[in-house]
Amino acid sequence: MNITLTSLEALILKATHESLPCPDAAALEAFCAVMKDAADGPQYASQALAARIHAPNAREALLALTMLDRCMRKCDANFHAEVGKFRFLNEMIKLVSPKYFADRTAPEVRTRVCQLLHAWSIEYPKETKFKVAYDMLKNQGVIKETPPPLPPEDSPPKCQVRAKNAIFEDEEKSKLLQKLLQSKKPEDLQHANRLIKTMVREVSILIYQIPFNSLLHLCGNTDILPIYCTII
Repeated sequence: MNITLTSLEALILKATHESLPCPDAAALEAFCAVMKDAADGPQYASQALAARIHAPNAREALLALTMLDRCMRKCDANFHAEVGKFRFLNEMIKLVSPKYFADRTAPEVRTRVCQLLHAWSIEYPKETKFKVAYDMLKNQGVIKETPPPLPPEDSPPKCQVRAKNAIFEDEEKSKLLQKLLQSKKPEDLQHANRLIKTMVREVSILIYQIPFNSLLHLCGNTDILPIYCTII
């Protein structure tokens, strides 16, 4: 088991549960901290997010896209570079391209994908593939007009609404994890590792509720199609 990838997947599930009004702030901060702490963190983080944006539940997919954008704002160029690869962008393109999953992707999810590609092509000019992907979708007629601006981040009071599920009730645990991950003390990092393992066990309960196709995406067992060779 890859503890970094497993931890990131667990934190994504916690941050993007369908009952939340916006991504759980503490889980998102912990996600970024785990990513920055591991040498291959950005690669694993992008892999986990690429799977989650394909969640069959439209609310969870939308939350995952929101979490993705917030990670772009919070994290450094290493994460930007991973998201800016065709390997990741292909997963976004699949959601809006009629050649792939556009017909089974919720309209609000398709809109958010287009909004992100447009915004990123302006905000992160060094990652040139954002503009390549956006222009390609425009040329193919997938994007017919400039997407509306991204919605502003939810206000802190609204984002403090907690899920009713008991797994997501323990806000103090999330805050403690965030604090421990920011520490440089070995004992604090060991404590954080134990907390993450607890979260992984809790999330394993949810795995039984995930449809089989989604489980394949979550575990990374689906083939990555070389879309950029066929439609770019």
